[in-house]
Order: sequence, then C-alpha cells, then structure tokens
Amino acid sequence: MDKKQKKEKIVMKSVANESILMFFNDYLYKNNLLSDEEREKMAVSIALNADAYGSAKRDILHQ
Repeated sequence: MDKKQKKEKIVMKSVANESILMFFNDYLYKNNLLSDEEREKMAVSIALNADAYGSAKRDILHQ
C-alpha cells in the first residue's frame, strides 16, 4: 500500500466514524433514550468533530 492509499484509508475511516455517530445519536433519540437537549449537544459535538476531521482530511490529502 503506497502513501496515498494509506492517506485515503484514514479519510474513509473518519467519514465512517462520523456516520456511525450520527446514526447512533438518531437511534438513541428515536427510542426515547436521549432528551432533546442531550440530542442537540451530541449533534453539536459530532459536528465539531466532523469539522476537525474535515480539516485533518484536507491536510492529509494535500501532503
């Protein structure tokens, strides 16, 4: 596996992690395991992490 393939693999893992977290957040909310406030806090946290991942992905891919 060359360097570019390794970088792409890291990016794909971060995208998958973000998707899993959003699904889990929605699942908990739909099953009444999270309040509206808790769901919103978790969504904001996921979004902030996704933004950080986005920055890291751009940095990784442009190296």
